[in-house]
Amino acid sequence: MKKSFSLILALALFALSNSFAQQGQRFIHPKYKAGRVAWPADGNQRKANSAPTVLTTIFQEDFANGIDTTVWSIIDNMGNGEIWTYTTVGPNSGPGGIPVPLSPSGTTASNGYMLFDSDNGINAAAPEDCDLITPAINCSNNSTVFLTFNHFFLQYLTSTAIVSVSNDGITWNDIYTVENAFVEDSATVNPDFQVHNITAYAANQPAVYIRFRYIGNYDWYWEVDDILVYEPATNDAGVTSITGLQSGCNLSSTTPVSITVNNFGTGSVSNIPVVVTINGTPVLTETISGPIASGATLNYTFTGTLNLSTAGNYNIQISTGLSGDVNTQNDSSGITITNAAPFYVTSPYTMGFEANEDVSGWKFTDGNGDGITWSVGNSGGYNSTRCLRKLATTNSAFDDDWAWTECLYLQAGTTYALDYWYRNLPSAYPCSLKVMVSTSQDIATSTQLIVSESIDTLWHRSINTFQVSNSGTYHLAFHAYVPNTSPFQPSGTVRIDNINILIATALDELRPSALANVYPNPSTGQVNILTRISGQTTLRILNTLGQEVYSQRLTDDLTELDLSKYGKGIFHLQLSNDEGVFTEKVIVQ
Repeated sequence: MKKSFSLILALALFALSNSFAQQGQRFIHPKYKAGRVAWPADGNQRKANSAPTVLTTIFQEDFANGIDTTVWSIIDNMGNGEIWTYTTVGPNSGPGGIPVPLSPSGTTASNGYMLFDSDNGINAAAPEDCDLITPAINCSNNSTVFLTFNHFFLQYLTSTAIVSVSNDGITWNDIYTVENAFVEDSATVNPDFQVHNITAYAANQPAVYIRFRYIGNYDWYWEVDDILVYEPATNDAGVTSITGLQSGCNLSSTTPVSITVNNFGTGSVSNIPVVVTINGTPVLTETISGPIASGATLNYTFTGTLNLSTAGNYNIQISTGLSGDVNTQNDSSGITITNAAPFYVTSPYTMGFEANEDVSGWKFTDGNGDGITWSVGNSGGYNSTRCLRKLATTNSAFDDDWAWTECLYLQAGTTYALDYWYRNLPSAYPCSLKVMVSTSQDIATSTQLIVSESIDTLWHRSINTFQVSNSGTYHLAFHAYVPNTSPFQPSGTVRIDNINILIATALDELRPSALANVYPNPSTGQVNILTRISGQTTLRILNTLGQEVYSQRLTDDLTELDLSKYGKGIFHLQLSNDEGVFTEKVIVQ
């Protein structure tokens, strides 16, 4: 192993390797296991090749004929023989044993590119540090200089990839560090098109060098292609991002929208017309007064709004129309959003996450920013193939991951039942789970607790009742988390499956033998719990924060409790055994 691991991970790997050895199975290093990498969504707002218009090409290399090492420099700073190589096929391996070559979409990768393959190094015990440096580039007649390139960077643990510029080959200025804000098992989009204004270092310089430096130690790889150095046109502006628009239900007829406009040209620009179209029809035209300096951006919120109140899909395109802009290819950005009609829970809502079920209305949020969150897993379901899955976290970020259902219309005064199955693996990495009612798909509004689960490695069924105070649209939020306490505690893989949400009049048909009556309810604190439960059953009392205030193992059918000592309010009574979980809301007045 070339990489040093934390004590926790090292001990875990040691235990796993011993276990596999005892079973006569081959131990697989974690980096080769499928599902580890938090692949980024390419993003329907990402603007492909949003670069300034080329006025003058200064230097260009797509590696169609390999690499000429008489003019290019490949410097092995560690002297161990691990260097950049030219490839037409890509790396040999990747997560789950599957290699990830540079995508040919929007690149010239099909005719070859440069690769530093940390995973396939010739010296398995040596750290890597290698430079790929362009020939001297003459920018002496260019007052503004831009650099663009395509690349893909895949990180396992702590590799580093840096792009630098020099005008003497000695002093290097870092302009892009690829893995900034990356965590373990992260990757860029593939391909990732980079645009950098290097005027400060390259303008009017007779010898400019671009360096691609990789530093790693038995990590994954970095792939680079389509390097272009050029002087851009004077007038060139475009919309590079759209904010304020998000799919949901009951979208407004007065939805605000904001954009970022980038000046790709060499001159300052003002009075920029901007047009918004919805499904091909112009609906809003405004003028951005500016000015926007060369290479700068401006955030703009339209004074007008968009009518997205009708259920359906909206293909929204926003474009600039700057006078004298000769490059129309980078003027526009687009986003497709959906105003989904809510599901009326007059009939049961079911979700098993199978291939024939629509999960497009669900939303997943990585609350701790570690690159690992909920997704639909293609294996490991309860008596089925697929399930909702939150992968294990072994880095230093306490688990905080959220999954929201699509829009559900719930009626005030109606008692609803939530029925689902859940588990967590492995037992050494525990994770907590709460389910809450939310008025929108965000953390701030996910406040009404339905149930707080105690998870182990077995599949458990949880059946819970809840109400809402006002009729309207809601979401149910599934929150997987580890309490933020010291020292850091890794978490396991949480799985949820076979979700049913229905009116509680049909509840008895769903519940296992774990039925209970709680009376009186509401009460002044004295409550009786009459159970019809077989097997060992545990009683837990939780407050509205999901904190356990009382627990005991039940031995009799009738249990008397005094909850007044815990104060007035709402408590959740939870009974669980191998057959499932029964939860009832108890009110102490």
